Amino acid sequence: MGITDERKAFTRFSNPTDNFNISVFTHKTNTTILNHEDLIGRTIGVRKDNVGETEAKKLKGVDIIVFETFSDMLQALLDKRIAAFIYPESVTWYNLDQRGLRKIIHVIGQPLKTISRAIAINQKHPRLSTVIDIALRQLLNTTEFDELNQKWLSPDKSPTDLTQQLLTLLAATGAFIFIAWWITNIHQRKKNNRHPIDKSHTDIIESKKHFVQILVVMTIVALSVMLIVITILYHSSFKEVERRLLESAFSHATLIDSIARSNIEHHSFGDSEHTRRFPDPFTHTIEEVKDGLAPQHGSSEITLAKRSGDNIEFIIRQKSSRRYEPFPTSFSSPLAEPMRQALSGNTGTLVGLDYRNTKVVAAYHPIPTHNLGIVVKIDINEIRAPFISAAVISTVAAFFLILAGGLITHNISGKIINEIQKGRRRFKNIFDNTEVAIFDEDLSEIYRRLEDLKERGITDLRTHLAENEQFTWNLAASIRVRDANNAALKLFDADSFNELSDNIDKTFGHNAIGIFINELCTIWDSGDKFRSEASVRTLKGTNIDTIISFQIPKHGDDLRRIPVSIIDVTENKRNEMALRSSEHHSRMLFEESSTGLALCKMDGSLVDVNPAYANIIGRDVEETLKLSYWDITPERYAEQERKQLEQLNTSGRYGPYEKEYLHKDGSLRNVRLQGRLLNRGNEQLIWSSVEDITKQKRAEEKIRASEAKLKNLVDNLSAGIVVHAPDTSITMSNNRASELLGLTIEQMMGKTDIDPAWHFIDKDHQPLPLESYPVNLVKSSDTTLKDMLVGVNKPGHEKTVWVLVNGFPQTDENGELQEIIISFVDITDRIEAEERILVLAQAVEQSPESIAITSVEAEIEYVNEAFSVVRSRSQLRIGRRRRLSRTNRLRFAIHGGQRKQHRLPARRCDWAESTRSSLG
Repeated sequence: MGITDERKAFTRFSNPTDNFNISVFTHKTNTTILNHEDLIGRTIGVRKDNVGETEAKKLKGVDIIVFETFSDMLQALLDKRIAAFIYPESVTWYNLDQRGLRKIIHVIGQPLKTISRAIAINQKHPRLSTVIDIALRQLLNTTEFDELNQKWLSPDKSPTDLTQQLLTLLAATGAFIFIAWWITNIHQRKKNNRHPIDKSHTDIIESKKHFVQILVVMTIVALSVMLIVITILYHSSFKEVERRLLESAFSHATLIDSIARSNIEHHSFGDSEHTRRFPDPFTHTIEEVKDGLAPQHGSSEITLAKRSGDNIEFIIRQKSSRRYEPFPTSFSSPLAEPMRQALSGNTGTLVGLDYRNTKVVAAYHPIPTHNLGIVVKIDINEIRAPFISAAVISTVAAFFLILAGGLITHNISGKIINEIQKGRRRFKNIFDNTEVAIFDEDLSEIYRRLEDLKERGITDLRTHLAENEQFTWNLAASIRVRDANNAALKLFDADSFNELSDNIDKTFGHNAIGIFINELCTIWDSGDKFRSEASVRTLKGTNIDTIISFQIPKHGDDLRRIPVSIIDVTENKRNEMALRSSEHHSRMLFEESSTGLALCKMDGSLVDVNPAYANIIGRDVEETLKLSYWDITPERYAEQERKQLEQLNTSGRYGPYEKEYLHKDGSLRNVRLQGRLLNRGNEQLIWSSVEDITKQKRAEEKIRASEAKLKNLVDNLSAGIVVHAPDTSITMSNNRASELLGLTIEQMMGKTDIDPAWHFIDKDHQPLPLESYPVNLVKSSDTTLKDMLVGVNKPGHEKTVWVLVNGFPQTDENGELQEIIISFVDITDRIEAEERILVLAQAVEQSPESIAITSVEAEIEYVNEAFSVVRSRSQLRIGRRRRLSRTNRLRFAIHGGQRKQHRLPARRCDWAESTRSSLG
């Protein structure tokens, strides 16, 4: 898609793939327009909502006509309603090639604008590029698009063979009747000369002569009508057979090609089931086609073949319920012309000899994948047989009527009428039951009006009709649909012919007026046939794409009964558009793939690479294609490459494996490769996908170094670390945790059994229930656990290990629990010290001796119960800088670190004098 500012507002684009030009096109016969300045004062065409419309508005002094479709715009140029049109070059050349008009249209001046083209991605899916690899596997061969552009061969004009036969039969019949009449007349004259008769009898004889003459004329007329009917039906039937054969060949070719690409894709993915059952995609495809090919009827036959050197090797020949495999035929032999055309990449129909030396009507189509060709054919005698039979039967009937007419003169006319009615019923039956929609139209009034226009001096009908639109619609209204067959009623969703006839105007599509003008111009120019694509509507309002065609008689009187065939091609158009879109999209995906893709020969020379592959070695695509596989591979990988090639030749694929590429700057790039072997004709190729893993390798090295550093740090921590999975199983622990918990690494990992006597205890020395274990508390609360005191009862150890436990859950970006980390800090010494301090404190408190604890400044910090006999604790006001002694001797002794004993006067709570010893 072209990158424009308007599209950037709602679409994400990939990096540009290429550029295309917006240019001005005109007819080569228009020599007055040589550059953009020559467009001033002229009318140019643009397509609606196309970037060309924006560029056209920038031109000054030009009139602009906006068209709905490219076809309408091109037709306007050909009709000289516009002097030029503005459109992207690549799309224009493609459409002109399809119509065979490239030689008469050219570009004038420089491009108006150059636009970059890229892959458009929905803004809601920025990671869409990750799936590009899958789509690229659909593009194993890229020849299909070019083959669709080839011109079809003109069909053989073999229907005239039957016409000539019927004309010969008619001439012989007429000659026989004339001779019989002449002999009878001479015989009657001789008889009259021998036996004179009266005038009345002569009148009777003359009447009989006139009757015989009328009989002869009627017979000739009947045979002529028969010839016309059979000829028209034969022509229509022959065209229909050609169309069906071509559609059958195209559909079979498309299906087989899709199967082949799918099988190649399965094999490229390494599908073990397909690889085990079928050695290669080609065999897989042929077996599936054989299983799925339906039996043909009559002389119909489907032949699948490939070119093997100078011969055509037939793979499948399906006829009736049996399948044959004919001998190979020389590629240059005239006995296999249809298959030769198919294997040459052509598409079309022809009448010629097949490998049996039998004249057939054949449709041929190439199958790009595996370079196959398919031919769908039918013996021409089978097509002619019913018409020849009808002609013979009708001729015999005519002879019978002639002979019977001579004997039963009074009843002959009735029998003739009956035969005519029988023929009409036969024609009506064929008309009603054919699967092609047919209108029986009367165009005689149109012919008369066109003749009137010629008499009035009108020479340019198209211009006249374009300037008089109402007159054109009046002409369209003068067409009388005399009849429509069942297929036509079904196509237009009509219950009856009257319903269709009354609402015929509702079936006109958006381009009806343009098609009708083309039809009138074809009749005006005395064309042989009219054929056009048309969009029509059913009576239920459904839009369908059709092809309308009919033969134009040479004389205006023959325009009263024109069989107009209408073929529904809606599905074909959709499939064609989808195919073109898929091919274009696949190529863009190949070019924009972030994974390097390469196709090389067995000798290592590169055939095709994408930009991602070239970027790995620091080159562009053009420069890369000049190298070989070995130019970018270091010599030390020679042995590894040899093994990979052996694997490729053995299994049809290689890798994945890792190696290094030589970068343009001389550095080495780490890559991961894998690929498979492809057969293209008689040549073997290697299809490879290459991923640049240089950054990944460097990142892995950093991660490994970081992990080693982290593991060393964890193993040397003084705290025990245990990491639990979401199901509380242990995934990692350090040596300190094993030491504190009294369990080996294997026991914690669940690899060996744990002594049942092992358990956690709380601060009251009671066993902890399982749900109160630290990991379960963190998991159930989904919160951090802080400073939980837990004892570890290790069997065989009298001493309990006390640990301070902390833990927290680790979640991902979605809040899902990933792991639980628990740490254990050994505080056994602290707990034991606290217990000893508690025992000592109780001993001091309960001592009969008066004990006081002071600071170095002799300030009282603690006194025991015995000391309170002297002074109450409240009176001492502990902690309020109350000194035990106001003398300095005790303080000096304490500061000097001396042990001092002396007596201190003290007053009891009842204010009695008391003396206490002081030891400092």
